[in-house]
Amino acid sequence: KLADSAEQPLILLLDQFEQFFVHHKRKASRQDFIQSLAAWYKGDRASPIRIVVAVRSDLMYQLDEIHQALGYSLAPQEVFRLEKFTPAEASRVLEAIAQTEGLAFNREFVTELAQAELADREEGLISPVDLQILCWMIERQTADELRAFNRSAFEKFGGVEGLLLRFLERTLEARVTEGQRQAVVKVLLALTDLERQVRAGMLTAPELREKLKGSAKPEEVNEAVAWLVRGDVR
Repeated sequence: KLADSAEQPLILLLDQFEQFFVHHKRKASRQDFIQSLAAWYKGDRASPIRIVVAVRSDLMYQLDEIHQALGYSLAPQEVFRLEKFTPAEASRVLEAIAQTEGLAFNREFVTELAQAELADREEGLISPVDLQILCWMIERQTADELRAFNRSAFEKFGGVEGLLLRFLERTLEARVTEGQRQAVVKVLLALTDLERQVRAGMLTAPELREKLKGSAKPEEVNEAVAWLVRGDVR
């Protein structure tokens, strides 16, 4: 009904759609949703509804199951890859967010910050996720002088590292016991190359247990990994 009364097309954005396949591992458990989607697609096409699906590039192949059910194939102009940002692009993104939220913004400082602290050391680009975390932490501050994109606010935070540390501490508050928190930190450290501040590479759960066998029990590692890979945590 909402779509029928709309003057413009109704856009449905299915973000992190790979979670549909993660949580419904069996094909049979996915059929009800896919069949309903196919019935809509093959039915009344007059309704001004459009669907945009956001999915991790390495899991995009799973959409083939839906495409087959719909009898649909993506055209080249219908695929948009979310690329990492250059420092200048990241600065413009943050400026747009600051303007929308009514936050103080110093363009010269933010561009310098993006180049020096946010950009990857090897490729010089910035992940959208890093920008999202940065904005989350600034948005959650209660003091007006800290809800700003300027040098004064960042010096009080302790820089980007201070912001990210606060983000990690806030996330770990969800862990009930100190042992659970420590297990998560140990797993994260095992997955990090501390020399270069990048991911240490791909490690399987058995490899993680072996790497941490002197400092964490196998069941602690298993539980920590299971928590870290949850869609609402990752």
